[in-house]
Amino acid sequence: MDHTARILETAHQIYARANETDTTAAEKESRPPAYKAIGISLAVGSGLFIGTSFVLKKVGLLKANEKYQQAAGEGYGYLKNALWWSGMSLMIFGEILNFVAYAFTDAILVTSLEPSQSLLPPCSPPSS
Repeated sequence: MDHTARILETAHQIYARANETDTTAAEKESRPPAYKAIGISLAVGSGLFIGTSFVLKKVGLLKANEKYQQAAGEGYGYLKNALWWSGMSLMIFGEILNFVAYAFTDAILVTSLEPSQSLLPPCSPPSS
């Protein structure tokens, strides 16, 4: 009987904590302020890497189409293009930075910086 009582008491405590609306306890256990700066820096860096990767992959695709005389969207010649692979590597690295940024700061800050990833490609010089 004693074992069952402890299980019920533990379940009651977990249930009570899950339904708590008081956020003051959560605010007291916040992360150090440096973590916020690290998280925002990671998110901004992620945006720069991902934005640059869009440009590199697009230039790589265009050069591969010229080299192999293919129409846009056909063939796999881009897989032999170093620019496309560097763009893909930057995108993967940027996504990893974005994932790590969530560990350091609040999700609302990281997700609000994600649209910056699409601002870099329009700022790039036009390809000839």
